[in-house]
Amino acid sequence: MKTVLNRSILAQAAAFAFTTYSLFCISSSAANAQTAIAAPIQNWSYVRHSSTATEGALRGQAEVISAYGTYRYLDSLAVINQQEAYRRAIENRHAQIVRYFEQRAIVFEYREKYWPKAFVGEPRRQAIERAKPKKLTARQFDVQTGKLNWPYELKDAKYKDAKDTIDRYFARDSGQERGMGTECEVEVTRLCLAMKKLVCDRSNDLTSNQKIYTVDFLDSVIRECSTPLMTALVRDEEMGAE
Repeated sequence: MKTVLNRSILAQAAAFAFTTYSLFCISSSAANAQTAIAAPIQNWSYVRHSSTATEGALRGQAEVISAYGTYRYLDSLAVINQQEAYRRAIENRHAQIVRYFEQRAIVFEYREKYWPKAFVGEPRRQAIERAKPKKLTARQFDVQTGKLNWPYELKDAKYKDAKDTIDRYFARDSGQERGMGTECEVEVTRLCLAMKKLVCDRSNDLTSNQKIYTVDFLDSVIRECSTPLMTALVRDEEMGAE
């Protein structure tokens, strides 16, 4: 009886142990199954990879040829763009030069039309002639006797000494040489300038017209003594003929 009981207890213990071990194996299998399930790798595919070494070699050669063709094509486009840029640069430079000379022409045309003319040639000569002191007229200077007919404004006694000295230089029998740099020209010029100063200082008893006439007369006297005697004689003969 005791032996049968022991065997029953052992059988129950063995069944319990087997059940426990089975549960442990099942839980372990479930845990391992959950660990094995993972996300697939997305950067690898059979589509982009060769199936054989020969296919891989051929694909590599094709990629090299394609890359070289692309390089030559892009290089040709770069050369075309460079030549187009060079052509446009030439056109821009040509347009710049043309525009520059067009603007110069416009400026020259404007200057020719609106700027004052250069004071040269005949206008300058005429202006110089007008600015020169006028020659003494026959009424102011007697070419036969060499006597000056002094204006009324110079009849004052303070001009007497200067006028007498100038009359002696202009007298025909004085024998004085006339012309630039001669004694006659130097002395007469000095005396006439002194009288011009006295005339200009007389602001009360002379009108503007009287001052202008007197100053012009003295300038004409200076010009007369600056003219060489032979030239003056020829001129006097021409005046007498007229």
